[in-house]
Amino acid sequence: MLMARAGYHPDYVFALHHLTRAFTGERSKFAAFFSGHPRWETRDQRSERAYADALAEYDRLWPDPISSPGGPPPAIAFVSKPHATENKRTKTADIELPLYCRNSSAPVIIVMHFIKDNRELPALSEEYRDASGNLEFQQKAECFDKDDAAPVVIHLPATLVPVQSRKVQALVSVFDSRGELLERFKAFDVRFPKR
Repeated sequence: MLMARAGYHPDYVFALHHLTRAFTGERSKFAAFFSGHPRWETRDQRSERAYADALAEYDRLWPDPISSPGGPPPAIAFVSKPHATENKRTKTADIELPLYCRNSSAPVIIVMHFIKDNRELPALSEEYRDASGNLEFQQKAECFDKDDAAPVVIHLPATLVPVQSRKVQALVSVFDSRGELLERFKAFDVRFPKR
């Protein structure tokens, strides 16, 4: 509420949570139980409950966001737990990524990196190689408001990974059209089908 009164859109709270979590990581629920500070996910949930009141206060005091000290609200993305399926028929690993955005009209870029034995997988082809030579898969996606959102479906060909690396972990990051990080989700298991 304090930020809203000072002229900063309430979405700056979520942007701060997401960036801090992306660069510092999320503690386990067990570690958070013994900590004096909640997890970033918990902070998002608590902030969401106060969001409507803070937004009403902000809108009342700053009818023109451009003239507020914080300027227009930041684009933010929310990613929920992805679901990975091994699709033997199409020889793809299919990822269903629950995603929605606020304050974003342009498509977002979903970037996936893959980890095996605590190391990033090297790319097998130039097309999917990042600057460090590691495997990176990118896909543009429309990112709608929560009420209009549907999960983004990503089909990852089995040829992306070496034959001996069919079971990997994927790390998902979401960027805006300018390349600014909006959200990062912790690593999750993905199993690729045999080629």
